[in-house]
Amino acid sequence: EIPVGVDAAIDGKALKLAVRESTGVPTDEQRLLWGGAPLADGPLPSALLRLTEPGDGAPVRLVRAPAKWHAALGRCVASADGSPAPPGGRQEVVPVERSPVCAEDEDLLRDRGFVLALVQEVGDCLRLAAEELRGDREVVLAAVRESGGALAYASQELRSDQEVVFMALAQNGMALEWASDALRSEPEVVRAALRSRGEALQFAAGERTRLD
Repeated sequence: EIPVGVDAAIDGKALKLAVRESTGVPTDEQRLLWGGAPLADGPLPSALLRLTEPGDGAPVRLVRAPAKWHAALGRCVASADGSPAPPGGRQEVVPVERSPVCAEDEDLLRDRGFVLALVQEVGDCLRLAAEELRGDREVVLAAVRESGGALAYASQELRSDQEVVFMALAQNGMALEWASDALRSEPEVVRAALRSRGEALQFAAGERTRLD
């Protein structure tokens, strides 16, 4: 959440100015996200104002990206349909079917900086990234931090990476489905999944999984 409070007297433009003063991020590089969408420069949503106590930081996420990327970020987010990854994807990277809406942004989806900003906004947009970036550890960590289910679109190597998997499970225990078979059989990993979602037990694997 951003370290800036909001009230009825502040609008989106003024909020960006306050964030700039607090964080140093220029206003034209800010994407302030609430409810899954960027805030406009006009009046803030009444529902957001009701959630914020005076003096508290606003429950708004800040993603920093050059202004020239903002339109493309919006297109790519809109093209990610949010549907769950198909079952049985543990052994192979889930195939990517890009929407025509995002086709014009093909080059940007091979740009590491752009993809980092994209997955910070919507983790499941990892599915749109070029294959080599789906195997980039920093990119995948950013994606699973925002959405644990993004683990489904990571390379097989990173599905075997404990830090990546634990990060995904902290966000969504059901991401256990997409961890490597070796990690799905580790009791510590399964416990981490169960702390988030009890239903994740169905994805535990192997005789080594013994839970006290």
